[in-house]
Amino acid sequence: MVIPIPYLEPDFPLEQGKREDFLERLARQRVCLGRVSCSELGITGLAWVQNLSFRKEVSVRYSFTAWKSSSDTKACWDSSEGGEGAAERGPAWDVFRFCLPVPPFILQPGASLEFAIRYRVLGAEFWDNNSGRNYSLTCHSYKLTVPKECEDSWIHFI
Repeated sequence: MVIPIPYLEPDFPLEQGKREDFLERLARQRVCLGRVSCSELGITGLAWVQNLSFRKEVSVRYSFTAWKSSSDTKACWDSSEGGEGAAERGPAWDVFRFCLPVPPFILQPGASLEFAIRYRVLGAEFWDNNSGRNYSLTCHSYKLTVPKECEDSWIHFI
């Protein structure tokens, strides 16, 4: 017996924060995706923003329909990070955590989820949209072969 198992595969490296140019991109864009992880429960990620003001809003705009429709979800503050002179000026950047839902229909091979990160501060708006391409995850499926001795067991009914 073969069971298809869906998984989301990103079109970008999951650990964006480990790129050599990450801090330079953050200085230029003011907001950058740092990391993404995918599981059955959804997609979680970290977005880094320059600490330009105490009051700020970070959200993620996402679409399952190639942008025919979209939704926004608010990101929540996670931590602050330093930088040169952080003791005198305060943290150089803040890290925000976000979660995106994964509805059952997105777990069909070929379905995709696209998203971009928005940072609002001091009356300005900054975006990280993967250099104009948006961040995208596509559903694929791998086939899990169940061993013959397990086919008649109760475990596959759970």
